[in-house]
Amino acid sequence: MNLATLTWELLDNDHQRMMRLPPAKRASLALWQAAGEPMATFLRSAASLHDAHRTTITDLFGLLVDLGLDVDSLQHRLQKILPDRPQGAEAMLEAIADGTIEAAAAADQWDWVGIRGVDLNLISTNDLLSTNRSGQQLLRWIAVQDEAPSLTEVLSRLQHLRGSGLILRWATQTFALVPGYCPRRNLPTLGQPASALTQRHRDPPVRPTAQPPAAGVRSTTLVEDLTAVLAEIALQPVRHRQDWVWRVADAKRVAARLPGGEHDMARLALTFEVCQFLGLTHQIAMETRVSDAGKGWLPLSTGQRQHRTLEQLRPFLYPQPDGPRRDDHHGARLLERIMRRHLATAECLLLWTRLAAAWRELADETWLLSQALTWWRRHPPQGIGLHAESAWAEGLDLATRQLAIPLGMLSLQGERAKTTISLSPAGRWAVGLETAWTPPTESVLAKPVIVQADHTIIFLAPDAPTEIAFGAFCDRLPGAHGTGALFKLSKTACRRAAIAGLDAAQVVAVLSAASAKPLPANVLRELDGWFSRLRRAVAQTALLITTTDAETATTLVAMLGATRVGPQAVSLPLGTRPGELERRLAKDGILLDTSSIVRRR
Repeated sequence: MNLATLTWELLDNDHQRMMRLPPAKRASLALWQAAGEPMATFLRSAASLHDAHRTTITDLFGLLVDLGLDVDSLQHRLQKILPDRPQGAEAMLEAIADGTIEAAAAADQWDWVGIRGVDLNLISTNDLLSTNRSGQQLLRWIAVQDEAPSLTEVLSRLQHLRGSGLILRWATQTFALVPGYCPRRNLPTLGQPASALTQRHRDPPVRPTAQPPAAGVRSTTLVEDLTAVLAEIALQPVRHRQDWVWRVADAKRVAARLPGGEHDMARLALTFEVCQFLGLTHQIAMETRVSDAGKGWLPLSTGQRQHRTLEQLRPFLYPQPDGPRRDDHHGARLLERIMRRHLATAECLLLWTRLAAAWRELADETWLLSQALTWWRRHPPQGIGLHAESAWAEGLDLATRQLAIPLGMLSLQGERAKTTISLSPAGRWAVGLETAWTPPTESVLAKPVIVQADHTIIFLAPDAPTEIAFGAFCDRLPGAHGTGALFKLSKTACRRAAIAGLDAAQVVAVLSAASAKPLPANVLRELDGWFSRLRRAVAQTALLITTTDAETATTLVAMLGATRVGPQAVSLPLGTRPGELERRLAKDGILLDTSSIVRRR
């Protein structure tokens, strides 16, 4: 059953002889050997490959030797055509069981060599280039077929080529083509194992039973996370370490701000990357700060924020002929980040249009989430390789749970097994079922806070811009976010505000503009008292000159306009050039010693 010695030129003849056998004999693998030794070798290899998923890693290398395959070259080959997969014995076992023909679907990435140096004696130099090109075309043709082609179909595409035997032998050895058998057609196949073929589901789709909407519609959590993270960074920028990773204390501080108050670092990482891709944050020196776009984000309502985010993604979920290019586009970069593990299977943005088409299947119905995912997974789009099921299932689940549901494209209702989904108005617009979508109008409290006599500030509704304004002269209470008691006025916070340039009148004006009730009298007295006790002093650097007598100091004040700081000392601004000053004073007989300044520098 050594594929390396298989006489592929005679295989088609044996196959035709086998097909002329009575149906009862053809139904038995044991009697197929009567068709000829090449066909028997092929069928034994197909049976071994069909059972490879039940082969232990210990028996793997024995199977490779029986098939006539070089372990080192196979591992190198897998690493080359499937760079994103983990390498090792398990990866090779998976390649034997499932084949790697999907690598041929990426035409620009496929590099088929096919002919070794020792085989050049078997083929002329003139035929070498056409052999290589024909082998590459064969692999690409097999990759886009709906099911594994029969052996006769494969051989018919190479019957006029002198090197057809070499192409099939080396393509099989590198597992681009895998022998198999299709029970439905009762034919041997080449290009995809029977185990993978039997797992494909091409039956007409059966829509899941519509489920009534359950109570408790969940909102756009990703939009809420973006707002919470931006509000916290606006209060205090995030500091980086030398390797541009967030400091642990700052990461925990921002993670605690996420709705729910949990230190979910994976959720924080996704939110922060979305902030970066949408241009809501930027880096200055070793800090992450809110950008101008981020400052414009915070005063918006939830619906407006959702609209702005989906507006970045819609051109790639529902592409238009005159849509934006993917180059340096925030929406394209975000989608590529979400789907980066699937770039080897299909082009990222093309896969997103297929995802949008799948979500469009919901139309006006409400489906159980589990049933919808199962149905979508069983009917992947055509032309994405022989690993379509696994790649499509992973990408669909990732995109649905990390973006479509958190962004409110799919309305999520209910809990656990009874969770249902349906296309929201925003989702219908995002996937192209509606030409426009206007976010619902939200009631916003003009004055969302109450200042209490104990200096505690209670928020009646979430208001990120007001929180940022209060953060300049208040202390945030630990773990307080959203509504309730969030801030407290303190002497330390007012001292910090005074250093930043605020005074009591400005603080009172901000509090009064946001407070639903008049400010308590004791709070006004305390603020006035805290700020009135503070005095301002400015620290400046200066050039100090000391003299041997008071008369020389008086002369320097008259000549230079210096400031007298003592009987025998004057000061000049630090910007004064010592060398130039030394030459000027020397003309008037005053010798200025600048050696200490030079040494200090």
